[in-house]
Amino acid sequence: MTSTYVSPQALQLHVILNATTVRSGGAIRANIRVFNPLDVNVSITPNYQHDSQGNSSILFWNGREFLCGGSPVSNPTLSLAGYALFQGRYTSANLSAGIPLQLSPPLDFSCAASPYPSQIVILPRSTSIVAYFSQSGQRVVSLQATMNAATNVCAQSPGDGYGCEGSTSLFGYWSQPAQPFEGGQDAPITSPYFHYFAPGVYTLVVEGMWGEVSYSYIQVTP
Repeated sequence: MTSTYVSPQALQLHVILNATTVRSGGAIRANIRVFNPLDVNVSITPNYQHDSQGNSSILFWNGREFLCGGSPVSNPTLSLAGYALFQGRYTSANLSAGIPLQLSPPLDFSCAASPYPSQIVILPRSTSIVAYFSQSGQRVVSLQATMNAATNVCAQSPGDGYGCEGSTSLFGYWSQPAQPFEGGQDAPITSPYFHYFAPGVYTLVVEGMWGEVSYSYIQVTP
């Protein structure tokens, strides 16, 4: 299943699901891409202040989906797009009443502060982007504006520690403990605070920085 939404700059927001039905305990893959279909560069000046005032949900969603939370650089697309998963069926009419599921374990640690890009350029006929960071002496970063909506868990590393990372698919979510976890050893898939998706309907909501919103529905069966 593929959904395509077009921004005022003619950029396309693609949401590609490998299936719309999955059994409880199974996984579903949802790929999100920002694509430039034009033969010229498209330049964007990010408006993160707009997001933080509540006019867009992307930065709030980042805090629930990514291990390093709500800064744009924790999002592989630099927050050109963001996503959230809701239990139940949601549309634009009732989305404001929903609470996104926590897809990243609630760990108690601070990530290094990261500067925001001052300009993002999407190259012609591609998902390739070049980001300019004027706060870092005009540092330039190249990457792809694509990501998978994913559940994050922690697992023991070959050494003595625990590593926490995103998977490439959605298969469960976290409930909030009384206190955030102090480390990855508290957040393996066997944690009592981790839950596989129960049977029912789930709504994957994807928003582009320009305000276009996609709604995809996933049916989880027993």
